[in-house]
Amino acid sequence: MINHLSKQFSQRGLVTIAIFRKHSIEEIVKPFIKKYNLSWLIARDPEFVFLKRLGINKENFFVVILVDKEGKIILKQEDFNKADFVKYKKEIEKLLSKK
Repeated sequence: MINHLSKQFSQRGLVTIAIFRKHSIEEIVKPFIKKYNLSWLIARDPEFVFLKRLGINKENFFVVILVDKEGKIILKQEDFNKADFVKYKKEIEKLLSKK
């Protein structure tokens, strides 16, 4: 789902970043990337510094951040699920069309 949004909107300036909280690169992150054929940026925040600055307080598996072409965070999502896919797609479309 996220990969689809990332690919669909990347030409319009959208950057997708997944931030893993406390998982090791070798054990969790690389297999996750390979399993889902991810093409977005991956970061780790093991000390929970950056995520707290974003106002994220839960210790989720990962957080997805969508950034527009001007570097503005347009969506922070802690719990991404299929039911919300259409809603986020419409929201991203609307936000990117403003530029």
